[in-house]
Amino acid sequence: MPASPPPAAAPDWPPTLDTPLDAIARRWLDHRDDFDAHALEVAIEVAHGAEAYALAATWLQALIDGFPDRDTPAQRWRLVGVLLHAGDDAAATEAMHSHLRRMPQDWQGWTRLAEMLARRGDPAGALAALAQLPAAGHRDAALGLARARILLHLRKPLEARAVLEAVPRDDPAAYADACRLRAQIASSLGQAREMAEAALEGLAHAPGDSLLLVILARGLAAEQDWAAALPVLDRAAAAGVDDADFHYLRSAVLLHLGRLREALATAQKAIDLSGGDPAHLYHAAGIAMRLHDVAEARALLDRLLEAAPTHAEAWLLRVELEAASGQRQLALDLADRARETLPGDERLRQRRATLLLQAEPEVTTRRAALPDRPLPRRPGRAGPPRSEAEILRRGLAGQMRALQALVGYRIHHMTQFSRFGLLSAVLEPMLHMAVLAAGMYYFNHGRPPLGKDLFFFYATGVLVFLAFAHVTQHAFTAYREEASLLQVPQIRRVDLVLSVAVAHLLVDGMACFVVLGGMVLLRDHAMVDDWWTVAAAFLGGIALGTGLALLGAALNSINRGVQKFWVSAQRLLYMISGVFYLPMHMPEGVRDWMTLNPVLHLIEWFRHGVFPQYEPPWLSPLYVLQWAVCLIVLGLMLEVALRRHVRP
Repeated sequence: MPASPPPAAAPDWPPTLDTPLDAIARRWLDHRDDFDAHALEVAIEVAHGAEAYALAATWLQALIDGFPDRDTPAQRWRLVGVLLHAGDDAAATEAMHSHLRRMPQDWQGWTRLAEMLARRGDPAGALAALAQLPAAGHRDAALGLARARILLHLRKPLEARAVLEAVPRDDPAAYADACRLRAQIASSLGQAREMAEAALEGLAHAPGDSLLLVILARGLAAEQDWAAALPVLDRAAAAGVDDADFHYLRSAVLLHLGRLREALATAQKAIDLSGGDPAHLYHAAGIAMRLHDVAEARALLDRLLEAAPTHAEAWLLRVELEAASGQRQLALDLADRARETLPGDERLRQRRATLLLQAEPEVTTRRAALPDRPLPRRPGRAGPPRSEAEILRRGLAGQMRALQALVGYRIHHMTQFSRFGLLSAVLEPMLHMAVLAAGMYYFNHGRPPLGKDLFFFYATGVLVFLAFAHVTQHAFTAYREEASLLQVPQIRRVDLVLSVAVAHLLVDGMACFVVLGGMVLLRDHAMVDDWWTVAAAFLGGIALGTGLALLGAALNSINRGVQKFWVSAQRLLYMISGVFYLPMHMPEGVRDWMTLNPVLHLIEWFRHGVFPQYEPPWLSPLYVLQWAVCLIVLGLMLEVALRRHVRP
């Protein structure tokens, strides 16, 4: 039987979808005239399937340029997309410009062009493209959403929110998108209430929108309305939300509602979905510690420290876990490892020092027989107290030693981060006075309200006010942020505030008299009339600051907002206390109200000791001392009354 003839070879041209890409590319290089419209379209599809987007863009451009019937808006849009896939943003932008020159009414094209320019870092070009949108004649919801997204990309959230508020409500889906974007803007601006309100408006038009449900829950959680946030999260879970951030939020809500077991289980889901996110691990470890599940907390913290060895809070929590479990030596070892990993963390250093103070040496007798008589007392070691007075004397001596150690620690902490050491305490008021003098010289042509030296006049207000402000500023957070020091038996809560006052009495007092003495020696018109009055006024400022610090530290232990309020109030106090002006230059009605301020009397008292001719009739040093005593008594009473709430 004769052999059958071989099948005829498939023609190599025109190309098909099975033609190899390299064959088409070689044909293009050698015989470009062989490519008609059909061949180019096939070549484009082959290149697109092989993800050779640069070749696809080249052939698509040739198709548009060489065949007018193929030059359609759809093909031009396709060219822009292929160029973007090829990574040639400049060519894609130019192609979109070319398309819009031929079709300026294409508002979607202007929107896409603005997005591309914004992504390329050309905000002026993006805004210019947005300016073309009204001329296109389209003001519908989709246009508003596109504008808002571009403005958000340009980091203009307020303008984007204004555009979104103008989106019409006749399109429920578009309005829900607008509400979602408004909620995200409110979240980025820290406006929890506005975020929740925008989510509620969107849910009125799209009740089953899972993203809006999660945003609403976040807003309610930020407003600390935990009971209302949980049902919203349950609705989101029923709508199919199942990601790590969702479970993390739900765990936080359950934690604040006191449902610790459910919170821990939900946190475990978040950890599984995120692959061990450090924030999720730390959150779950905290819940496990509140449940007294030491093994689970230890495992979570070890996993966290393995993933993020520089997580300072995790090291602190790990050390606290072992210390609370009675494993003091293990806690010390962990503290040493943490210090090696994070040598600059002050909290770890303080916690390690506290553990060292609490550690007691173990005494072993090895079954040795104890002597019949008491062991001889070490020379210099005091025996048991013989009277109540001796007990009181020893207690006061121990308290003074603890206070002395705290004062040394405060002074070291104030100077350890500055290269100038204690000299930085002198530089601060000098810089303060320099700024004041420069400003007042510009507005007042350098004439001091009192005396003949502008710097010297400002020194009389700045020095005593800064001493008062430093005591309050550094002592308001003592009960909260330095509670670890209270684990030393000799240290009381009041010692934390008193140590701040004594430290600033020494440091700011030294700075005050160095500045005043230096001015007296170096400047012609600087003279102090009565150093004793100046010293008494300075001590009055420290006493007033101590009283306010005792009261503020007790209140701040209940609510952190007290310290934030005082930071703002301190600025107002600076303006109404006569630091850089004299109250006598104020209207009489205003001055009558100003004289109720004890800090104003304090500064006037200080100036009275410097300038002998300055004796304001409203000055009352007794008024300052009365305020100081009342504040100290109130602060001590409140500290005693709130001891159950102010826990280390």
